[in-house]
Formats: sequence, C-alpha cells, structure tokens
Amino acid sequence: MSSADQEKNLNDSGNNSISENIKELSFADQLERANREILHLQKQIKSLKESNIRLKK
Repeated sequence: MSSADQEKNLNDSGNNSISENIKELSFADQLERANREILHLQKQIKSLKESNIRLKK
C-alpha cells in the first residue's frame, strides 16, 4: 500500500469518526429536547390536575 493510500485511509476513517460524532451529538440533542418537552408537559398536567381539583370543590 502506498503512502498516498495510507493517508487516504486515515482521512476516510477520520471523516467517518466526525460523521459518527455528529450523529451522536444530534441524537443527544434530540434526547435533551425530548426531555425538556416531557418536563414541560408534566408541569402542564400537574397544573391541570390542580385546576380540576379546584373546579370540583
């Protein structure tokens, strides 16, 4: 294998690693957003339950 081939292989593997890191970051960002949305919805549910209790009285 020539040194040019070795360098190309190193570059290709480096690019794959960067691509994988971007996918992982993207997935982590999606999880973080989903968790924030879940917390927001939980707060809304709690507020609605409290309102419902007040209305029943």
